[in-house]
Amino acid sequence: MTTVRVRLDPERLKELMMACFFDPKRDSGDPIRVQVVHAADLHPGRLEEHREEITALLMELPAQFMASSGKGPGAFQAAAFDRHGRNWTGTDLMIETLFLLGLGIGKAEKCGLPGDLGATASQFSGGLPYFLVKDVEPE
Repeated sequence: MTTVRVRLDPERLKELMMACFFDPKRDSGDPIRVQVVHAADLHPGRLEEHREEITALLMELPAQFMASSGKGPGAFQAAAFDRHGRNWTGTDLMIETLFLLGLGIGKAEKCGLPGDLGATASQFSGGLPYFLVKDVEPE
């Protein structure tokens, strides 16, 4: 497996999302349906074609999102900053796009709050969920 070096970039995320959308007029089979706030139907084959890049983009998020860190899950809005502290986007839609793609390849997971607080994520963070990035493969 080659290493893909990427930087979180709104324009690239838009391109990836457009490439991975399922078009019922031209695509056959079943889409992968994912949802954060908005729902999207994604094409399994095209997601797989872009898996390595999507994974690399997810790995650019701060440590609090990484399953291996033990610090997560991370709040949706915290994903506006990359692991270097750079504010890479000013819109929730770009953060959502990253997580939709991550959900589509099974590398991101929507979660409740960290710890067992007896509350759902919809009660916090402006009603937006928390996320965990599966950065290690299960043994």
